[in-house]
Amino acid sequence: MRTVSLILICCFLYGCASDTKPKRLPPTKARPLMCENGPMMLNIYGPEDASLLYESRTYNLKRATTASGVLYTNEDVNVWNKGLEYTVTIKDYTQDCSPAPEAIF
Repeated sequence: MRTVSLILICCFLYGCASDTKPKRLPPTKARPLMCENGPMMLNIYGPEDASLLYESRTYNLKRATTASGVLYTNEDVNVWNKGLEYTVTIKDYTQDCSPAPEAIF
């Protein structure tokens, strides 16, 4: 029993000390959106990372603090979501979006 405990502790410490960056996780679920200017696809990769696919371009996003809902952002794009409401801003153009059936994509 002592040997097993010692092995588990060593494995835990080795995992904590590792400086390798974890690989990007697969998306939890692709979220197709229907927006004013056409369809978009939002992929959530965990609590901090997401990507937005729009017009054959992928924007990598990081989660940011917001008073309400969830906000993913980068220097050009903001995606805000609360419930079934989505607001996407690319550059200076903002559009409202709603969940779309996956058959569109």
